Amino acid sequence: MLRYLARKVLHRGQEFGLSLVEIDDTDVRISPFERETASTTYVDGTIVVVRSGGGDRDWHRPGDIPELRIER
Repeated sequence: MLRYLARKVLHRGQEFGLSLVEIDDTDVRISPFERETASTTYVDGTIVVVRSGGGDRDWHRPGDIPELRIER
């Protein structure tokens, strides 16, 4: 599992403030930051979550793997 804390997260047309992003195989979970968690990478910028192949339309088609694009 990959875990990031970012100042801003863009996913499926939504914008989230300071949030935790967890990616496990094909599942993406975004939750508001509540407390520090071990093994979390901090990103002082924006994380854009997209499906493999680019874009985020038709998210969660079979075989899609989430990817991150980090903008600082």
